[in-house]
Formats: sequence, structure tokens, C-alpha cells
Amino acid sequence: MKKSCFGLILLSILSGMCYAQTFGGRIGANIASQVWKTGSESYTTPTVAAMHVGANLNMGETEKLSTQIELTYSEFGFGKVDADNGESVGPLRIKYLKIGCAIKLHPVKDLNIHIGPEIGFQIIGHRTYLTSGDFGAFAGIEKFFTPNIGFGARYYYGFSDINEDPELKQKNRALQFSLLLRLNSQQLAALGF
Repeated sequence: MKKSCFGLILLSILSGMCYAQTFGGRIGANIASQVWKTGSESYTTPTVAAMHVGANLNMGETEKLSTQIELTYSEFGFGKVDADNGESVGPLRIKYLKIGCAIKLHPVKDLNIHIGPEIGFQIIGHRTYLTSGDFGAFAGIEKFFTPNIGFGARYYYGFSDINEDPELKQKNRALQFSLLLRLNSQQLAALGF
């Protein structure tokens, strides 16, 4: 699955070089939590506030469709969890370098709905029991209020188990809010975005 994700990202970069390109960035907050599953029991942890900052390359392919490649520093984790024995765990923030590829549908000018896969590599964190990677998907919406400034919201759903313990499955979730910056937007504006 990870090889397929890299293949899709590489194909998007190569094919997108023929189309209008816009560079951009995003910075914002993650409202992160995790889903823990052991046996038949499932538990969603309390949330923790975290952050993300990243850059992207958007390639307009048609008037209503574009592809975006992203490189993002993003924090995931969970809030304080009280155990039955009186002890507690957390809050914990796991820091990832994330690579994503989004397909963006532009129903009207300066508004898009997007979805895509994302793979993450843990760069700083608690590797004593966690895996070094994370794989998931995101879906969201973005609105630009000026040619260069916008706001976005998306939900990240982690598919991979990030815990090395076979008895406990641990998966990332996050609601993300971003301030968006778009550079070289004249090219996409000519396509009607």
C-alpha cells in the first residue's frame, strides 16, 4: 500500500509538470486523538491540541480538477488518559513528516473539496513502543478569500496500527484547521480557479 502511495505521488508530480502550477503553504492546528483497540474493546482517547506547517504544489489539470502534492510537519497524539489503576498516560504528541497527494474538485471559483492518501514518517517521538510510520487518508474543504489567502478544514483518518504491541492497536485521527497561502496564483486564475 505504501509503494502504491509513492507511485501515485510520483506519477502526479511528473504528469503535473505539463500543467499550470501553484506553490502554497499551510499552517494551523490539529485537534488530535487516537483510537485504541484491544480484543473486542475500542476506546477513543481525549484530544490534544497540536500543530502542522507545510508546503504544497498544486497542478491544475482541468478547469474543475487539480492535483496537489504536500510535504507537511504535523503533530498527532492524544490527551491525558486515566488508567484503572490510578495512573495516567499523556498527553503525547508524535511528530511526523507527512507526504500527501490530494485530488481537488473545484465546484466554484476559490473553493475546493479534496481527498487523498498521506504517509507519515515519525521524526521525533516515543519510539519505544511506536512504529516509525503512519498511513491514512484525509478529506476536506478549502476556501480562498483573496487570490492568495484562504482557510481550510480537513479530517485525517489513520489506517495503520502505529503500536508495535500486537495486543493493542493504536490509530491516529485528527481534525485540522489551516491558514492557507497560495503563490503564483495567476496561472490557476487563468484556468478559472
